[in-house]
Amino acid sequence: MRIVIVGATELGATLARRLIAEDTDVVLIDKDRAALEALAEDLDCGMINADGTLPSTLREAGGDAPNVLVALTHSDEDNILCAIVGRSVGFKRVIPQIAAVELASICEELELGDFITPDETIATSLIASIEDGSSPMRASPLCGDLALSSYEVKNAFVDRSPSDIDIAPDAELIAVTRGEKDCFPCEIETIEAGDRLVFVSKTRSLRETIAKLSKDDEAEK
Repeated sequence: MRIVIVGATELGATLARRLIAEDTDVVLIDKDRAALEALAEDLDCGMINADGTLPSTLREAGGDAPNVLVALTHSDEDNILCAIVGRSVGFKRVIPQIAAVELASICEELELGDFITPDETIATSLIASIEDGSSPMRASPLCGDLALSSYEVKNAFVDRSPSDIDIAPDAELIAVTRGEKDCFPCEIETIEAGDRLVFVSKTRSLRETIAKLSKDDEAEK
C-alpha cells in the first residue's frame, strides 16, 4: 500500500513517521523545499517538492497503483481541492483535514465521505473528561464524524467479559489494550484492572459514551 501525504506539517510528519515504522510505502509532498529538507534525515520516504493540488503532482506521487491520499496542509481549501483532484486521478481513498467545522457540510456535498476534524474532536474529548470527571481517557480523530477513544478501567468492569460491557448508542468496543498489547474483544475472557477499552463513537456522542462508562465503572466499587 502506498500512502501519499500532502503537507510537511507536524501532523503530516508524525503520520509519515508512524507509517514508515510499519513498513508502509510513503510519499510526502510539499511546496516548501525547506520543510522537506528539514525532514529528509528523519524520514526515509519519497519526497516531492511540488504543489499537491495539481493532477500531475498527484499522478507522479501515486505511481501505477495509487491507493490513499491524505491532505494535511494548513489550508482547508487546499486540502479539499487536493482531495477532489486526488479522487479524479484515481486514488481509491482521499482524506482531507478540515480545521473549520463549518466546511464539513461542503465535504459532504462534494461526496468526500472521509475527512478529519482534529480540533473539534479534541475539544469534545476535553469537555467530556472535565465535566464528567471520567477515568483517564484518550481520543483522536478518525474520519468524518467518527472518533477513536479509550477508557481506563477502574472498578466495575473488572472480571467481566468485554461482551457484557454496555457501550452507549453510536459507539462500539473494538479492542482492549493490556499493557503494550492490543487485543480484539473476542480474545479477552475477562477485563482486568488497568485495561483500556478502545472504542469508536460518533464525535457528537463521545461525551455520552465517556459519561456512561465512567458512571457504570464507579457504580460497583
